[in-house]
Amino acid sequence: MKKGLDFGKGSSVYSGDMSHASDVCKKTFKSSLNLKRLNTTRTGEGPPRGEICEKPFIKKGDLNVHYRSHTKEMAYSCEICGKTFTSKSSFVRHGKIHRNERNYVCEICNKAFSEKITLTYHYRVHTKERPYSCDVCGKAFSRNSILTVHYRVHTKERPHSCEVCGKEFSQKINLNRHYLTHTKETVSFL
Repeated sequence: MKKGLDFGKGSSVYSGDMSHASDVCKKTFKSSLNLKRLNTTRTGEGPPRGEICEKPFIKKGDLNVHYRSHTKEMAYSCEICGKTFTSKSSFVRHGKIHRNERNYVCEICNKAFSEKITLTYHYRVHTKERPYSCDVCGKAFSRNSILTVHYRVHTKERPHSCEVCGKEFSQKINLNRHYLTHTKETVSFL
């Protein structure tokens, strides 16, 4: 977190409730930064868009990390297992696996997690909360990332393609499974 910014309860950035609302679609957020991201995505204002896909970003660092997703440049590498990462945050998060850091424990089932956000996602298993819903078909999801993948059902987007034969897939896990038809072995580096 950058010095000088207060993201605690009561700050102007994080209110703790859903008090930051879009004037356009009335979608609400706990963080004014998330509302700003939504508005920047809609208007295209603010920092430059990605050179390849034109996706807009608020922070230049996020744009740089996203650019690596297109170039396949892996800026960070784990010395223990050799897995590579495009972002420093993913690399640091991965390190917790090797250190077996699991400091966040579910009060309901005692399952432990290395990150607070993962515990938050896990709680939704118990509460059945699904705060992200598809504006096309209404189906609801526990995580925004799952909703993003779901949208591909409607858009027919297939962003993951096989480097061997060119076949395209909507999910990376399906691409990895497909690679087995070419290699006949497990592909874990993808």
